[in-house]
Amino acid sequence: MAGRAHFVVNDLTSTGLRDTSVSAAVSIDALQYADHRAPAADGTRRILRRGGRLVVTGWHPLSFGDSRLPERHRHTDWPTVLSAANFTAVECQARPAGPTPTSASTASRSSWATRARNAALAGLQSEALWRLPTAHLLSRIAATAIAS
Repeated sequence: MAGRAHFVVNDLTSTGLRDTSVSAAVSIDALQYADHRAPAADGTRRILRRGGRLVVTGWHPLSFGDSRLPERHRHTDWPTVLSAANFTAVECQARPAGPTPTSASTASRSSWATRARNAALAGLQSEALWRLPTAHLLSRIAATAIAS
């Protein structure tokens, strides 16, 4: 893939990529952290060519609107968000979770504790510990969609 693929790190709503410049996009547990999901989905749609594929992984609430969950997870509904952003063939399936939020939180307490020297890692560790009590209220999902 040398010369054909590259990675870009930027804001979810302002990637820096040109309109219709990519044929595929993958979001692994990232879009769910956008402050406003509709603009993030619109931004993803903007960079995809017509017929381009999007794959999103993340978490859906087991019970929509569950007040025990953090606000960002309470109302997660990727099929609705992606359809509103003019994606078609939107599919969302529960996926077997590899590391669960519970196991990630447990790992964060042990192995990351001594390595959380930078802000990003410390923030991840903090969120993992905070999320432990609600991990059982979420379902791991994978959503796919086609840019129309």
